[in-house]
Amino acid sequence: LQQRKKGESKMSKFEFRNTETSLDIEGKSFSIDMGLPETIKSFDGLKEATMKLLDDIKEFQEKGKGDIEKMALTWCEAAKKAVNGFLGEGSYEQIFAGRTVNLIHHLDLLSYIVSEINQSEKRLY
Repeated sequence: LQQRKKGESKMSKFEFRNTETSLDIEGKSFSIDMGLPETIKSFDGLKEATMKLLDDIKEFQEKGKGDIEKMALTWCEAAKKAVNGFLGEGSYEQIFAGRTVNLIHHLDLLSYIVSEINQSEKRLY
């Protein structure tokens, strides 16, 4: 411990918190910045798309109406927007390059990203 000289005041210090979370997806590095408006907007858009998909699936199951393949593809497009919003433009294309559109892969990826966002929120707030 350093002793202060008589009459010397202690200087307070402020540093911004790190709001970025690093992710490793399919061997590639990405980061999410929890403080950016785009991240929040992407999260809200993903929630809306997911709620719509769940409503569409429920209607399909109850009434047999709708095209389940079209619903899945529409949701995958929403997932693409969310991934690019969370991780940066073009990141979806890097992650899914050479892959066939697969709903389960989209669900798994977004589950992982949302889980990491939740962990970051606990750390930040």
